[in-house]
Amino acid sequence: MQRWDEVKLNHVFESFKQWWIAGKRDVAAELARLKSAAKLFESWVVPERS
Repeated sequence: MQRWDEVKLNHVFESFKQWWIAGKRDVAAELARLKSAAKLFESWVVPERS
């Protein structure tokens, strides 16, 4: 795994583009997946408020 400062931004976008095109992605389905992942991540990093 590379450190953040070792990853070139262009490579990230190119990898994303290749992933997106290769799978014939559905925008609505992918946005729903992102929202679900964001909620899960939020539950890990945001402290509970009692």
